[in-house]
Amino acid sequence: MKRLFGAAFGAALFFFAAPGSADTPNLDCGHIPTNPVQGEVTANAAFDCLDEGTQEAVSWTITGNETVTQTELAAGVLHVLGGTPSAFDFDLPAGVERIFALKNDSGATATVQVTGGGGASVEVDDGETFLLHSDGSDVVAIAGGALPERVYDIPLLAFDTPSAGDVLSKIVMDRAITIPADMSGGQCDVDTNPDGTYDIDLTRNGSSVGTISISTGGAATLTTASNAQQIFSAGDVLRFVAPDPSSEASIDGIACTIPATVN
Repeated sequence: MKRLFGAAFGAALFFFAAPGSADTPNLDCGHIPTNPVQGEVTANAAFDCLDEGTQEAVSWTITGNETVTQTELAAGVLHVLGGTPSAFDFDLPAGVERIFALKNDSGATATVQVTGGGGASVEVDDGETFLLHSDGSDVVAIAGGALPERVYDIPLLAFDTPSAGDVLSKIVMDRAITIPADMSGGQCDVDTNPDGTYDIDLTRNGSSVGTISISTGGAATLTTASNAQQIFSAGDVLRFVAPDPSSEASIDGIACTIPATVN
């Protein structure tokens, strides 16, 4: 089926089917026929076809295995998979070459292959985006995969022995971030160990959302409220607050780095 057919050109369809006329092998755009009466009509439709096939995005609602026609594959350069399926096949037309991007937002793994299988295929997990090429038999990945997390490291540094309730660090968030459950991956070091367990309070807008406990041996135990991840929105104020140091007065040189990800 010629993609260049449209209501705007309905009166000129006979030009597209004239002797010597054909479609391009992959994007399915119409060739200009031999001795056309209005060649510019066919040419403009072909230009539109090329523009759509190389610039537009196509959205899919996936419910199960999907068989893609040549016309559907050529309809855009980015194919976005949605829906709520279980793992599924995304079957491309045999004998058609195509470079395209595929973004999987379906919540399940998509196996991208040529209809009937048997050739090379690419598995695209939920959340991944790939640039793919099909030669009509095999599908290969040119580039892509899972997008890397954007890391946001939160520092804490206090060289001198803090006084009770001192704010050791204060950060006003300029973007939304998530601190993982129990500040997983966080690292701390002290120059002088405390005389007793030293609990530093992590707060969000003044409310406690976590604790860094430093033992008399200098080991740090990091916990978050309910052992859950903590989300900070842009404009939230994060503080590390010192405890009453009456029995831990020897501690100094406190340094911690807490990893977070940008939302």
